[in-house]
Amino acid sequence: MTYEQLPSLLTIREVGAIIRFDYNKSAKIVRTINDELEKKGFVVMKGRISKQVLFERLGIERASFNINDLKPPKKEELNNAERF
Repeated sequence: MTYEQLPSLLTIREVGAIIRFDYNKSAKIVRTINDELEKKGFVVMKGRISKQVLFERLGIERASFNINDLKPPKKEELNNAERF
């Protein structure tokens, strides 16, 4: 599945599939980003996040994204995700 094939608003489960994290960690990431957006005056939906915002915030390149090419995260990558 490519970036264009993803729905505009992603659920927590879809976020988890993209970033290869469990549901709880994915929910925390979505909640953190949505809280930041809400403080800036944006309208957010609980449990959903714009794919554009997610990709920009996590530094995922849209042009080369293909969910089938993803590999499980390395231990170092998981440690870096603790900031959420």
